[in-house]
Amino acid sequence: MNNSLLVKNIDYLITLNKQSPVLKNYSILIENNLIKKVAKKIVATTDKTIDAAGMVVFPGFINTHLHSPQVFHRN
Repeated sequence: MNNSLLVKNIDYLITLNKQSPVLKNYSILIENNLIKKVAKKIVATTDKTIDAAGMVVFPGFINTHLHSPQVFHRN
């Protein structure tokens, strides 16, 4: 394990690719600050695990000072 994180049981994972699908009940494995795997079920030993059941994961919220409604008005 080297700076690893598992975010599991994500109710809704919003993607930012061209098709923009919303993935339901997915998990994300992150190692060394890089997304290594996105899948329905990931079994891994990690430094930290977050149970995201009942939550939405939306990548790209970098500037945490912005209020959520303002994010969609940015370029």
